[in-house]
Amino acid sequence: MPIGRKLSDYPNHMKKIIMEELRKKWIPDFKVLFSKESIEVLPDLLLELLEGRKKIFAELLETPKEKISFEIFEDENFLNYLFMLLNHYEWVNSSDVLRKIIDDFRPAYMDFSNEVEFSKPYYEMFIHFRDNCTLDVEQKRIIDLTIRNFEQSWIHLPEDKQSRLKEINQSMAKLGFDFSNNVLDSEKEFEYFFGTDEFLKEMPEDDLSVAKEKAIAEWKAWYRFTSDITSYMAVMKFCSSSEIRKHFYTCRNTKATSGKYDNRPMILEILKLRKEESILLWHKNYAENSLVDKMAESPEKVIELLEQIRERAIGKWESDLQEIRDYFSLESFWPWDLAYYSRILKEKKYEVDEKEVKKYFEYDTVKKWLFDIAERLYSITFEEIDAPKFDPEIRIYKAFRDWEFKSYFIMDMFYRKEKTSWAWADCLREKLKIESADNDPIILNVCSFQRWTDGKALLNLWNVQTMFHEFWHWLHVMLSESKHSWLNGFHVEWDFVELPSQIMENWCNEKESLKTFAKHIDTGEVITDELLEKLDKLQHFMTWVWALAQNQYWMLDMKLHTEEPPETIEELDDKVFNIFQDISLFTLEKESTKVHASFTHIFGWGYAAWYYSYLWAEIIEADVFSEFKKNGIFNPEVWNRFYSTILSQWARKPARELFHDFMWRDIELDAYFKKQGF
Repeated sequence: MPIGRKLSDYPNHMKKIIMEELRKKWIPDFKVLFSKESIEVLPDLLLELLEGRKKIFAELLETPKEKISFEIFEDENFLNYLFMLLNHYEWVNSSDVLRKIIDDFRPAYMDFSNEVEFSKPYYEMFIHFRDNCTLDVEQKRIIDLTIRNFEQSWIHLPEDKQSRLKEINQSMAKLGFDFSNNVLDSEKEFEYFFGTDEFLKEMPEDDLSVAKEKAIAEWKAWYRFTSDITSYMAVMKFCSSSEIRKHFYTCRNTKATSGKYDNRPMILEILKLRKEESILLWHKNYAENSLVDKMAESPEKVIELLEQIRERAIGKWESDLQEIRDYFSLESFWPWDLAYYSRILKEKKYEVDEKEVKKYFEYDTVKKWLFDIAERLYSITFEEIDAPKFDPEIRIYKAFRDWEFKSYFIMDMFYRKEKTSWAWADCLREKLKIESADNDPIILNVCSFQRWTDGKALLNLWNVQTMFHEFWHWLHVMLSESKHSWLNGFHVEWDFVELPSQIMENWCNEKESLKTFAKHIDTGEVITDELLEKLDKLQHFMTWVWALAQNQYWMLDMKLHTEEPPETIEELDDKVFNIFQDISLFTLEKESTKVHASFTHIFGWGYAAWYYSYLWAEIIEADVFSEFKKNGIFNPEVWNRFYSTILSQWARKPARELFHDFMWRDIELDAYFKKQGF
């Protein structure tokens, strides 16, 4: 406490400090925002900010329509900003204290969100604007989208049904939050120690080094592997014991299925609530409700597409599995053996050693290439800044286009025990350039890569693709031309939002790109033509693995949200098992097929009934990439057209129109099937 300050003044003083951080035009100091002293006042400050938003909203509703200007609908919302920062910090530095603050505040926050969403006077203001005011193209688009959202939420429903929808929204928010936390806590509990290297002799040196460091951190002189994807895949590919691989596979597929972390009772409740919501909104099922504002025409069309892909992929599955059986003289093998034998097959038959390939993809070199691509294509440059950060591995940049400042960029790319293990991009503060506000976007990438003890980090090709993918989410947000937050950020149809990020994964595989940045960590030698030719021959190697594994999740999502909800956990488990077994050529074990309990995308993140969007983005990106492939992957004319028709537009137009503006035709499937080799 500052000297001379009264104890009774201290909470207000800390609130003032927090608000000063939020008002900064640059990166807020997370250490200040979430210090012990700040955390003590956060619950009260959140409630005070909420009361402020309520007052603003009440005054808005009392203002005569003819006196309202468009700008009144957009302002600096410090409540949303602080709550976004708080949720992000909890995801990357999970703690019970932060969770409790979020959990305690969420009901009041949701109550106000419901009040806004179901406010007929507010809805009528937008109708008035649409029908009576002069609007520019972007303002009209925002008004039309908002009216559509109101009407999709059935603003005209009777009051009793609206009240029930509000209760459902409140319950769903709580359930989604708890579901995600159970998955995270279940992941954090998993660890496996190898007392010797007996089964790790094929393991790359960098993975062993990281595992040893993890063990030392726990005061063990062994090798410690955890639930993060890099650690998991190292075991599945390089551990010579099938029994241990099975243990990892089973634990991963049964996360959050036991004890206090068991998510399955919540899934039953979530599915029932979603069914009830759909009926209230006059839809047959939740999938029909969810797809109203997506590119897909109907649940039936999505399922038809999934079945078409499954049939084509299964043929390649059968031939690839037979190749493994023949090469290793195996009568049969199990799902947890696939990554191991596939890796050895690539080494022995196709002469591609993943341990050697990784040496061409050192993290800092890959990052430099990403930055160079951004500069080469769109004149984007980066300046690393010495901004406050809560972990020394985090890097913070200012990004410029043609020397004009455009956004802040946070890269939080390395593993921490308290950090959620998946990879994502997010926008902590959206761009807003209007008379009353001048906010530059703060965008971040989060991954959980592993560093060696010497500070180096070697990435496998999957890691490189992840890095390209998330980076291009950032670039997509940064390049938006609209001044309105409603048309920036991630405000576009969700089965289109992954297009720019997924298309950039191709630059990890193309020879012209690889010859520019893939350099050996020891010699500095550029990746050889011989190795590139071998990698090219493997472009369709096991492509069915991803296609069919994802198909299981896509189909599970659609069937859970089109068919009647299961009544019991046993019925739920049976349903999931049958869906997965129907798509798999392996004989699955029911007790290790409980992936639904950790399917955070659809039960915690809002992807329910549109997890297929990743597939749809793959289809679109393969189609779009064919245009780059035909004209040259660095062709400036194509890249400028991609920028002007897609990257810069975001929600200015419907997604189908954006695609058509670039390709001059509708979406076709041929490029996707060609890319997959089936």
